[in-house]
Amino acid sequence: MVRYLLGQSPEEERDEVEERYFSDGGYFDRLLALEDSLIDDFVSGRMPAEQLDAFRESLSVRQDDIRFTRALFHAVTKKKLDQQAPGRALRPHAPQRLPSTPTSSFLLVASITVLVVFAIGLALFLRNQTLQNRLSETEAQLVRLKEEKDAAERELSQTRSQSESSAREVEIERNKRIDAESALQKQGRPESPNEGSDFTTIVLGSAFIPRGATGAIREVRMPENVRWLRLVVPLEEYGKYESYRISMKRAGERELLESGSLKPPRGSHKLAITVPATNLRPGDYIVTMYGERPAAARTELEQYSFRITD
Repeated sequence: MVRYLLGQSPEEERDEVEERYFSDGGYFDRLLALEDSLIDDFVSGRMPAEQLDAFRESLSVRQDDIRFTRALFHAVTKKKLDQQAPGRALRPHAPQRLPSTPTSSFLLVASITVLVVFAIGLALFLRNQTLQNRLSETEAQLVRLKEEKDAAERELSQTRSQSESSAREVEIERNKRIDAESALQKQGRPESPNEGSDFTTIVLGSAFIPRGATGAIREVRMPENVRWLRLVVPLEEYGKYESYRISMKRAGERELLESGSLKPPRGSHKLAITVPATNLRPGDYIVTMYGERPAAARTELEQYSFRITD
């Protein structure tokens, strides 16, 4: 508490103290009492030398409390001196003053008590105002941080949307290039695309093992000279969705490919995505197709399994 009141607490400790006195009334009362004690020590000259410099640096915050405490200190000191002065200034033949009556002593004690209570109340009021100002500043800072967070989230959402749009455009251009290469190869060579082309096309449908089916897994051979694997997914049964998402992974591993917000070409009921053949190894693969709707969770529609062999 002393380090906090003298402005010597590190940021983490200062946040901890402020969080506690906002939630714990007893802790807040002890903090105020300790601050009053520091002010009394400063005014009366009892403050240790190691605390004076730090306290002086925080004088601008406590000027009102110090002025009031100093005035009260002088007033009480002067009152005590006035009571003692007549006894010390008696002359040999001066008449002795009558001893103070119980009533006057009671009035003096009551006056001092009222002054002390008033001083404590004023100090509490001033301290409460200071804490309220700090609370207002903290709330304003929290509002600013929330606004910055919302702005960052909006920017992140826009960036993600732009990234997905760019990925779709790249996918479309890649498919166009593969189609063009296929057309050129068909014009120049009579061989099958699966045997002498730069790509292999897999049409996922009834020829492959769908989800929940039993039987041997369909095998697909990947020639050494193939550079691309193109997956074609039929959509005849799933035409009610805004867009689609396709993921592909090797059995027991993480996703090798995932592409969302996919739409078939106009007039077509098939989706086509391409995968670099360098990313494929012999083994079992799972292709999952999802349907997407605005403001709704994606829906898993179908899942196909196949095996790539040498």
